Amino acid sequence: MTERPASHDEATDRAALVDHLARALSGTGAYGETLEAIAHETQVDPALLRQHFGDRMSVLLALLEWHDTRGAPGGYGALTDRIAVFDTMSAEELVGALMGTARRHATTPGYVRLTALLKAEASALRHPAQDILRQRQSIFHGIIAKSIQSQREALGSTADPLTPEERASTVIATWEGLLVYGDLNPGRLDVLWVLELTLRQALELSTPARPAPRTATPASPDDAPGDDGWAGH
Repeated sequence: MTERPASHDEATDRAALVDHLARALSGTGAYGETLEAIAHETQVDPALLRQHFGDRMSVLLALLEWHDTRGAPGGYGALTDRIAVFDTMSAEELVGALMGTARRHATTPGYVRLTALLKAEASALRHPAQDILRQRQSIFHGIIAKSIQSQREALGSTADPLTPEERASTVIATWEGLLVYGDLNPGRLDVLWVLELTLRQALELSTPARPAPRTATPASPDDAPGDDGWAGH
């Protein structure tokens, strides 16, 4: 059966519902194991969630899209245009843009827990989220690998034994692991500094100065900065 396209009002209602769910869960990341658990946590009628999403995985993917597109009017179309800008950035500019994204993610525990949950579940064979998550990682991987290759060509040589593609994969794995580690062990490691160090080493840039110790306070979604650099990892 062909699915009936959503009307304008239905799409608007769905967008408002996703916004409510994302904001309600951003501080806790308590995504639950069932649709009913999400409904209970966010004080939403389970029937409303079933009407708009059908199942729990569709809710989680809608929340992931919300985080990706927040601060980017025009949704994925606008993000596609913005991603193209990365090709014109210098290595230094790329690090600045990616660190802007990392700072926003690190101050939104709900995002870190959502992506960790989705990736853990998507490791199952033929999981419905696999293609979406791989596509997001592929975009991120391509941006970094291309910049590494360009930087190596500009320098004329490299001491890195990994190919640009391998180094980009290492950066992605480090990024994802660092955010989860920081969420589980707040204050034990300056996650953002280590991530910037990882990026700059991959791009063979100067080492960033170690910042003075500080205690990070997670921001609410309303207080979080705009998306000053997006990467779909």
